[in-house]
Formats: sequence, C-alpha cells, structure tokens
Amino acid sequence: MEKSGHEAVVPDMPNASRPIKEEWVRILKNFGPNESSVLIGHSLGGTAILRYLEEAAEPSRQSYFNSNANQPIERGARFQPDRKFF
Repeated sequence: MEKSGHEAVVPDMPNASRPIKEEWVRILKNFGPNESSVLIGHSLGGTAILRYLEEAAEPSRQSYFNSNANQPIERGARFQPDRKFF
C-alpha cells in the first residue's frame, strides 16, 4: 500500500486476550478516520471497527474484514469461540 502512495497505520491494540470495547474504539477514533479512509480489520479488530462505525461522526470510504471474530467485545471478557456475536 505504501509503495502505491497510501499511508498505512497499524495500531497496537491493548489487552488482546481481554479486550475492552471502549479502549479499542477510542484508539480507532484517535486516528481520525474520515471519508477517504479504508479500514481493515482482522479477528477482533474487525469487531472493533464495526463498534467504531456505530459511533463514528462520519463514514469511512470502505471497510474490509478478514476472519472477523463472531463475539462481542466486553469489559474483561475472554475469547470464547462458541459465543455468538449476532
């Protein structure tokens, strides 16, 4: 992407084994995505992007999800593959 002239930002998300929704959404918000941003999320990162977009003041250009986790991000929750997100 950078070779094509695009800026790539990969945030270091805290508490990966016990993610806190508010922390992850705040980190995404602090980057200030806008209408020209493309958001790419893997696993719980995809879930965090969905939660960010629910609260975003303006939309992003596009969002891509790879192996999105199928569970909510809750305070102190541990990853549980059998929990359903929807």
